[in-house]
Amino acid sequence: MSKGYQGKILRVDLSTEDVKIEKIDSNLAKRLLGGPGLAVYYLLTETERSIDPFDSRNLLIFMTGPLTGTRVPSSSRYVVCTKSPLTGLFAWSSSGGHFGPELKQCGFDAIIIRGKAEEPIYISVENSKVSIKPAQDLWGKTVRETESSIKKLEGEGKRVCTIGPAGESKVKYAAIMNDEARAAGRCGVGAVMGSKNLKAIAVEGDRDIKVADIERLEKYLKDIKYVSQYESMAITLRKYGTAGILGYINALGGLPTKNFQYGTFAHAEKLDGETLSRERLLKTSACFGCPISCSRITEVRQEELKEISSQKESIEVIEGPEYETVSQLGNLCGNDSIDIVCLANELCNELGMDTISTGVTIAFAMECAEKGLLNVNAKFGDVRSILELIEKIAKREEIGDLLAEGTKGVAEKIGEEACKIAMQVKGLEMPAYEPRAMKGIGLAYATSLRGACHITSVMNISDGGLSQNLVPSMLDPQSTDIEKATVLRKLEDSYMVVEASGMCKLYALSINQEQMLNLVNLVTGFDYTSDEMIQTGERIWNLIKLYNIREGWTTNDDLLPSRIYEEELKGDFQIDRYSREEFEKLLRAYYYERGWDEKGVPTTRKLEELGISEFKP
Repeated sequence: MSKGYQGKILRVDLSTEDVKIEKIDSNLAKRLLGGPGLAVYYLLTETERSIDPFDSRNLLIFMTGPLTGTRVPSSSRYVVCTKSPLTGLFAWSSSGGHFGPELKQCGFDAIIIRGKAEEPIYISVENSKVSIKPAQDLWGKTVRETESSIKKLEGEGKRVCTIGPAGESKVKYAAIMNDEARAAGRCGVGAVMGSKNLKAIAVEGDRDIKVADIERLEKYLKDIKYVSQYESMAITLRKYGTAGILGYINALGGLPTKNFQYGTFAHAEKLDGETLSRERLLKTSACFGCPISCSRITEVRQEELKEISSQKESIEVIEGPEYETVSQLGNLCGNDSIDIVCLANELCNELGMDTISTGVTIAFAMECAEKGLLNVNAKFGDVRSILELIEKIAKREEIGDLLAEGTKGVAEKIGEEACKIAMQVKGLEMPAYEPRAMKGIGLAYATSLRGACHITSVMNISDGGLSQNLVPSMLDPQSTDIEKATVLRKLEDSYMVVEASGMCKLYALSINQEQMLNLVNLVTGFDYTSDEMIQTGERIWNLIKLYNIREGWTTNDDLLPSRIYEEELKGDFQIDRYSREEFEKLLRAYYYERGWDEKGVPTTRKLEELGISEFKP
């Protein structure tokens, strides 16, 4: 087996409590690297077409990459992959912290879970010792309570990932949390975990992770140490966190406000990363092996919470919030209080919900209430309703039971007028970049394989006119030149390599392709050329596309919400609607770039070129 990998997968069948350990095929690892690449292979080969996401036969896969847990900076990542209950397509959700490296140190690259336990359970892994234990006493507990309880039972050295009440209730955008505040948030992976009666996984290991050439790797790491010291993106992330971009996106007219009706927020300065760092920051925090430390440990000021129920006032310090959380629980809902955003962030983390989908769903409910489409006591700027709805959604109580279905599910039950203002693609709620102000991110949302997503391509950086080194490109946000289709394809393939390797994309923003290539080869011993490495990302992208086609995707799913095409963007700047003609021109150019046919289906020639023709649709 190639270095960087432990070469083993832990398989657990919860229905039978059968535990097996199997080897990873080394040729498969080189072709698909890790992360979503290996995970989609197992989903394609081991699950039936059109399986219900909550069917016990659906797989829930925790997958690392070859860099995870090594000396390579910021290589803390693991992904959770399954069939999404929110989109019905391939779900992959990435998280950092310490769980992924600890899983590798147990001697496993992945855990593949199938079946459903009769009663709530958790899995304990200590090196190669695996136990399935009862979790009835943990069911109903919050994320923090669960992690604390397991550490008391298993020892403080355990790294824990868990669901909260939202996952237990099968909220379709429930998250899986690890290290209390790190989230595999998108696509509803927590709901699938809950459907299996699996409350948590606790891991602790001391196995070494061997690399191919430790001496050359250590020397190379010294040579590129400047990446985290002098590169502008790394410096900005260290100083202001991800929320440091909020003021800039507002200045572009691309900050989604009041359910994407506006592109600017009058009180953006109250929420941005500079204000957060100056007025609320206590210290920074970092994932395993990260030299950047972009996470924030933040003070919540109690005077801002006087009108909130007393049980919440005990929350004084939280980890976060990130840019997406600030935006979608702040300006998108008409909320200008950073303390309320922090409190809402903490509630989502404790209950185990994706903050992006939660914020978009609440903002959608607010506009529906405003238009008389939904009977819910919520309006833009009403901070109490934000907090109340978070708790109701997590427990599927009252209106929360409906909102737990996500914006697409709710809109389809209300009717056509609601569907036009449901800000989602393929069922996944849109992140905090406005497509009318940033045309390339609109194309990225439409073509992303997991639904509306910015991070699969980081097109938000290039399309925002900012610098990133892996695919050098600084674009005019308003342009619809077909160059954007070319750049998007290159970004998707390149950052898929990053995702599959186990490196954090925020660190990868500051390195170039040659540096990425050297790091992968020095760890694994692969002899990738630069083209072969990027083709690996392309192979994974196409394999996920084939899974989605198998599960019912059509070109009609590669569309933006009607609002984007039909309404001008309000705010401080005059920004027109996103012309359907211009969007379709870019979409056709993108399909051509990918070597797909006019309907967005990979051609036989492309699949043969990538060596995956056995999976042809």
